[in-house]
Amino acid sequence: MNAEELFKELKTDTSENIIKQLKQLFFSRKIKELVTDKDTAAINLEENRIMLDDFIANIEQELPEAELIYYMKSIPRWIKMKNVDFEFEAFAIHFYDRTISFRSFYAIENIAILLRKFNLIMPIWESEFRNFYTENQQKINELESRRLISSSNKLNVVKEYLQRKAFDTAIMNRRLLPDMNDSVVDALIKDKKGLQNYKFSFCGGRDGDMRLDFNVGGSCLIGLCSAEVLLEIDRRIPQWIEEGKELEREFDKQEKIKQINENSTKVLVKSKMHELGCEYKFNQKEQDYRYQQSKKPIEYILEVKLQKGRKLVVTIPSNNLNRVRKTLDSLEASINAINSVPMNHRIKFQFVGNEDWTKE
Repeated sequence: MNAEELFKELKTDTSENIIKQLKQLFFSRKIKELVTDKDTAAINLEENRIMLDDFIANIEQELPEAELIYYMKSIPRWIKMKNVDFEFEAFAIHFYDRTISFRSFYAIENIAILLRKFNLIMPIWESEFRNFYTENQQKINELESRRLISSSNKLNVVKEYLQRKAFDTAIMNRRLLPDMNDSVVDALIKDKKGLQNYKFSFCGGRDGDMRLDFNVGGSCLIGLCSAEVLLEIDRRIPQWIEEGKELEREFDKQEKIKQINENSTKVLVKSKMHELGCEYKFNQKEQDYRYQQSKKPIEYILEVKLQKGRKLVVTIPSNNLNRVRKTLDSLEASINAINSVPMNHRIKFQFVGNEDWTKE
């Protein structure tokens, strides 16, 4: 699978962490290679429901290697197999672990064959994805750090980094069904050291989520994992805290660069206006809440007083001094050109496509 193609499909302006996106993209491509359009298209929902009910009722004969797991001891809800688990709704079956795929598979005549295929091939897919992660780990870490810096702030970045690393560790491993709660607790009790850096609790409900409350503050939700995975998360938390502090220092560095650029921009504008002998106004551009949340660099509005009751309005960036210099260097020509336009002439925007023009 072409790694660059997966990276091109990533969304960096989202709350979804990088590994989760890559996992869904990776497995979605694998699944498309295995299933047919008929497997994912509901032709008749009522007929699908009847076929699914019949499949569940006869699962011991249809899929003897699988185990039917009940929710609240009375509602059949999950199909557990050796390598992968499925959840079924009224009309369809989907992967229990939604970090694999959101795609649903409708009840068709060969549903047992399809689930068996997934069970057999899942270890191969998981091995390929781990290799993909190992080969691209540096790039993934860089993208995740950039995403966190752009979406977080200095006060929260350590906690958010810790949450993301715990979540990433969880989704790189199999998510267990809720019926495994007791066995996970028993395994943790048998471990001599136990958990040192966080506490966990079960959220209850059909999703089987766990809540991790870190000793340093902050918490996150993950799917139920094995005791080995939970202990690995606990062991790596001190390292993750130190890595999060590195991002904290990156905020300080970026803030200094931002302040230097803003001050330099003001100096360049003042110097150019003095050179041209122009009257002007220079103010920070108003930002709405969404713009502020996006953490985009601030912009300035330069208003230059012209002849004949006009003014020139120019947007000045604060994060690109070369662009600022080029914009300011072009001002004199623009000012002279506009001043040369007679008083009774106006320059307006042309609305392309909405007007008819005559050419002789």
